[in-house]
Order: sequence, then C-alpha cells, then structure tokens
Amino acid sequence: MAVPGATAALTRGTPSAQDRVPLPGSPAAGELRGRTEDLPLERAAEAHRRIESGATTGKLVLEIAAP
Repeated sequence: MAVPGATAALTRGTPSAQDRVPLPGSPAAGELRGRTEDLPLERAAEAHRRIESGATTGKLVLEIAAP
C-alpha cells in the first residue's frame, strides 16, 4: 500500500526514535481499515483462484449460511 509522501529505508538493528514515523490515522479510532470482501461459500473456488493469482487486495471472507 502506498502512502503519499512516505519513504522507506532498510536499517539494521533497532531503529532510533528519529527513524520511527507514525502512521497516518489510528486503528483504534477506526481511521485505518482492512479491505475485506464477503463471498458466499458457493464461490469458494473463485475466491481460491483469486487469492492464488494475486488478484486480491485485502482478505476474502467466505460466508456460511446458518442451518
């Protein structure tokens, strides 16, 4: 995921306080969200193909109907 204006550097050891950059947004405040897509269980084969091909971003969730 690209963050506008962000840069990355490879470091060895423990990063110093000046090397640490806070993420924009707060997960606790709901400002950062994962991407999910819900699919019915009948589409499990499609979900598997998409995951293996790398055509997804985030997670695919298979829904199982209650008995």
